Amino acid sequence: MKLKLLLSTSLLFIGAYFAKGQTYGTWQGASQATSYDYSIAEGTLGTTYAAGGIAQSSSSTSSSAVYLASPSSGTARVFTSANGGGGFVINGSTLSITSSISAETLNKFALHSISGTSAVTSIFFKLKVESTPNGGTFVLGFGKSGQSGDDIFANDKQLNVAGSTPDLGIFGAFRFQPGNSQTNGGARYLRTSDGTYRYSDPAFGTSYATFQKNTDLNVEIYCNNTSIPRNYSRGIENYTLPARTYNIFANGNLLTIEQQPGGSLISNIPSTELAVNEKIDAIFIAAHNAASNQLVVSVSNIKFGWVPQNVLPVELTSFTHKKITNGVQLNWTTASEKNNAYFEVLRASENGVFKVIDKVNGKGNSNGSSSYQFVDNNPVSGKNYYKLKQVDNNGDSKEYGPIVVNFDLEARKLIAFLNAESKLLLTFNSLENTNAEVVIVDLNGKKLITQKVQLSKGANQPKLDVSVLSKGLYVVKIGAAGNIGAAKFVK
Repeated sequence: MKLKLLLSTSLLFIGAYFAKGQTYGTWQGASQATSYDYSIAEGTLGTTYAAGGIAQSSSSTSSSAVYLASPSSGTARVFTSANGGGGFVINGSTLSITSSISAETLNKFALHSISGTSAVTSIFFKLKVESTPNGGTFVLGFGKSGQSGDDIFANDKQLNVAGSTPDLGIFGAFRFQPGNSQTNGGARYLRTSDGTYRYSDPAFGTSYATFQKNTDLNVEIYCNNTSIPRNYSRGIENYTLPARTYNIFANGNLLTIEQQPGGSLISNIPSTELAVNEKIDAIFIAAHNAASNQLVVSVSNIKFGWVPQNVLPVELTSFTHKKITNGVQLNWTTASEKNNAYFEVLRASENGVFKVIDKVNGKGNSNGSSSYQFVDNNPVSGKNYYKLKQVDNNGDSKEYGPIVVNFDLEARKLIAFLNAESKLLLTFNSLENTNAEVVIVDLNGKKLITQKVQLSKGANQPKLDVSVLSKGLYVVKIGAAGNIGAAKFVK
């Protein structure tokens, strides 16, 4: 399904496009808005890095500054294709990227492998389209470096086009095409999806107004690559970012997309290529296909902010079920935990009223994966609805689910369950209204208890007093016209 990017209503105001001071939104759970700052400055090889007859690249790390200045962590890299033309110029703290001349070549800047980031990360930078080109394209991508196979942030390739092998590290990507007239005096931003988040050029255009040329654009990207919503604040405004989505702001304006022509606008942009819970630690900008190298785009003032992984709240990555002989088995997994006191397991029948049926202790604090299991030995006939309520040490709680299990009691015949009062609860599905006999025997077949019960057509849950039995393993049998069931239980 193609996605058409549109600007929100607030972008239509004339004054919205003038340069504004950079805003740094703060994630809930983070002590500060930014934790990483990369200021581009002249490196040891001078201020220019031009394309030549052979492809070339330069990488600067915290221990080695080459063309670009050393980052405090990670790698800052530039690449130029062979015979592509264009290249890079450092002007103080700004890196200008001049496009290559063909679609087969590119000039690419990347900042990747930044340490400390997490799956909840924001990226801030200043962007500017500095010239009035006739054609040309630049691509912005962000995600996680170091993926198996080709690493889009560290290799010398274009972002894959639709229909080809996906770039596994990409969390989000945009393609910008600058206009060349007074009415198209900016760069329009394009994004489509075919189930993966590669880019292609849709048949319908988008506004040029958002990214005005010759204007400093303060860009903010907020990424939530977890399985639950995350919150951040910008000044007095608070935002909730759903699981596996991101927001983009340009000069304080929240960008929106139209999922199809004429469709509703959304600002929480979904992503699928990067695996859930992978951290966001990289960004690249690549420029290509500009006749006579007319396209020049610059970037500066790059910062990252994040929620440290060890302070992320409980991260539930799965909540599943399966039917077993004695009932319903619930399984759930957390990727990390902080101050996790316990989980409450809640169940409801088709009346929709949830009640707590058990409590499972949490791990407290954990940076690794933790698995939990609970078996409901007494599901009701028909649909069973289950929810989890996770409770922190400070009393804060969050619910997950529900999930639905349709349990046919006739298929399993009889279930026996000893409750806390030492009463034997039987769950049995009868084909008709009838009298039945319940017999409890030991493993040698000796009858110990016999009791008559009245069964109604459908689900039945008679209760027996077994206080006279000593501790051990027993078999309970129930018989009625056309109905016979047996089950083991432990006293």
